[in-house]
Amino acid sequence: MIHRLPSVLRRAMRSTILPLLVGAIGLLSSITPASDPGAAIWVWGYAPTYYSFVAPPDSLLGKTVSLSTRPGHTLALDTEGKLVEWVEYIWGIQANPVPDALQGHVRGFAAGSYFSVAVSDQGRVFAWGDTTFGRIAIPDSIQGHVVSVAAGWSQGLAVLDDKRLVLWGRESLVGMDLIPAGVQGHVIGVSAGENIHAILLDGGKVAAICQNSNCTPPSQAQGSAVAVAAGGDHALVLTSDGNVYAWGEQSDATMVPDSIQGKVVAIAAGDGLSAALTRDHRLVTWGSNYYQQLSVPDSIQGRVTAIAAGGDRILATATRV
Repeated sequence: MIHRLPSVLRRAMRSTILPLLVGAIGLLSSITPASDPGAAIWVWGYAPTYYSFVAPPDSLLGKTVSLSTRPGHTLALDTEGKLVEWVEYIWGIQANPVPDALQGHVRGFAAGSYFSVAVSDQGRVFAWGDTTFGRIAIPDSIQGHVVSVAAGWSQGLAVLDDKRLVLWGRESLVGMDLIPAGVQGHVIGVSAGENIHAILLDGGKVAAICQNSNCTPPSQAQGSAVAVAAGGDHALVLTSDGNVYAWGEQSDATMVPDSIQGKVVAIAAGDGLSAALTRDHRLVTWGSNYYQQLSVPDSIQGRVTAIAAGGDRILATATRV
């Protein structure tokens, strides 16, 4: 999912987002430029034979400002406040219209596995898609009190206006619904993965829900955290000085490159992969490259404005040259 940047980091990267064209879809390592290659939504990574690729809707032409993705579907918010979803599976997930009552009032949104969650500017949560495991069974008690949402494999999460975290649905591993002691009343953000959820607390602190042996967030980030991103089995945290730290199941995805430290303004995580956007609009990726999901197109470097990761793929938007 795309995570809204704190004001201190937004100012560091402030620029005009010029019109974007939908195009340039890369299945595996093949990248095909859009008719106007200077502005596009780019997608690359996992594309097995059971995918039926569907291009982003024409309504997003020149309007896309943020994205959230999971294998099979993507959500995009346009400059008019309209949330658009497109589906890429030929099985397992059905296209569902975004609720009309949400349009023009979107505060936040997240693509989960086979379902979607969004919150309105009135603090109401909407969920649609697959109904198994209680994925879209939103507790009535939280309606009107939600400030942000996240979506994992079979679980929805919401941060309330009293800084409490609420979860619904079911995770595949026992314990994924156990909120750490001392967290409630201090939550200001959350990012949901498959086997790990990363929680941003007030005071720049970080907590996590997971089944990994390494579930403790890095001590270096405590007190200065401004954003979190959860992947399949690992998570990332961004600090106010532009550094990135990782924890969870040890893999190449947790090996943060030294070269980006002090330069990062946004983060994203997928299954075994990590991504960071630097203040000079360059996208840096690390982790698994089995599906060539780390092959960032050279032509977008220096122009990237937003990133998202989900499963084994990455999305990015780039400004006009």
